[in-house]
Amino acid sequence: MLPRDGSWNLQNAQFISSKQVHSWGCVWFRDRMLNPRKVEVLISKLKKSTADCGIEGISEKNLVSNPRCIANANDDFKRTMDDWMRRTSGKLDFILCLIPGNRPEIYGSIKTTCDLDYQVPTQCMQIKNIDKANHQFLANLALKINAKLGGTNNTINRSELLNKPTIVFGADVTHPGIGDHTSPSVAAIVGSANIEMSHYFHAIRIQEHRKEIIQDLQSVVKTMMLSFYRKLRRKPERIIFYRDGVSEGQFNDVIREELTAIEKACRSIEEGYRPAITFLVVQKRHHTRFFPSQNKDSVGKARNVPPGLVVDRGVCHPSQFDFYLCSHFGIQGTSRPTHYHVLLDENKLSADSLQEFTYQLCHVYCRCTRSVSIPAPVYYSHHLAFRARSYITQLGGEMSPQEMNRKIEQVLSKNIGGAVFFA
Repeated sequence: MLPRDGSWNLQNAQFISSKQVHSWGCVWFRDRMLNPRKVEVLISKLKKSTADCGIEGISEKNLVSNPRCIANANDDFKRTMDDWMRRTSGKLDFILCLIPGNRPEIYGSIKTTCDLDYQVPTQCMQIKNIDKANHQFLANLALKINAKLGGTNNTINRSELLNKPTIVFGADVTHPGIGDHTSPSVAAIVGSANIEMSHYFHAIRIQEHRKEIIQDLQSVVKTMMLSFYRKLRRKPERIIFYRDGVSEGQFNDVIREELTAIEKACRSIEEGYRPAITFLVVQKRHHTRFFPSQNKDSVGKARNVPPGLVVDRGVCHPSQFDFYLCSHFGIQGTSRPTHYHVLLDENKLSADSLQEFTYQLCHVYCRCTRSVSIPAPVYYSHHLAFRARSYITQLGGEMSPQEMNRKIEQVLSKNIGGAVFFA
């Protein structure tokens, strides 16, 4: 199956690989507008939709109990989880949670509890969407569920960059909102765990307030490189590192501190071990836009440039290696291309090779059947950082940043397969 204008259809298609579900649960939060019969219908429709995509076992007979109606996401939810974990001897595959409207406090509590206390993936769905759950909606739900279970939704054609063992990193640092002068910043890093670029090792670091440079990056990279070796039985010979959220004024700091940390991580694994590094900064916050010169070259109602457009001359730096890539189909408004700055390229990649590989990575984002505006590992680092922010909100009053780091690292280290539970 090949994408057209950056999108493809799941109809009559199955995922590359999927995990069989042996036991799962469904909870719904008390809502006077929800008829329990609608939950039963939803489960029946979800069973068919997931089976069509290749996921076996999401059925009524594998429910650990009848769908539970619960009052809150705290004690009531935890009692239900304790009961289900006891019934399945701790082998609960995932939970479908039906929540009333856009309730971030319920969502955050569910995710924090299931991630940190039970290590069970969850899929949340707003109750109001039950009536809208058509084939396309349920297929999109299946995409997320399969990725969280450790399956592979789709993959890319083998790039020449992958002719050697290659690990691809995505990293981002998020900061507290304006007016918050005390909350910590969060660094999130993911590293590819398979050749299909669908599984990722992950790490979170809670660090100083508004500190942009990633702390403890050496330890994170070393751990992921060793995990890559243990899983694939080959040491990475190439490192491709996509770093998001850095302004041009911080480039020298990133080169001095983060690149040095990556190099030290490699040397600490084995004397003389020195995989070639290509380090890119990913920027979305800029004012550059591109427009087709002729209407016949435009796509969509908004008449945007087609996905895959690369600009690497004219508006780019005269001596540095940078390029713009518009990798997504602009549905509304003018498409904003992503600006990539290559700060280091020890792999000596051609511009075409690196641009093509970057574009391919925009097609393996597990949550939709279309290319996205930034490479999947960068998107995943965003999601992981957002999830960590939920952890801070839920646990901030109980734990120091150091205690949270220890707890989070202890939990994430158990996910050795690299399933993107935070997608």
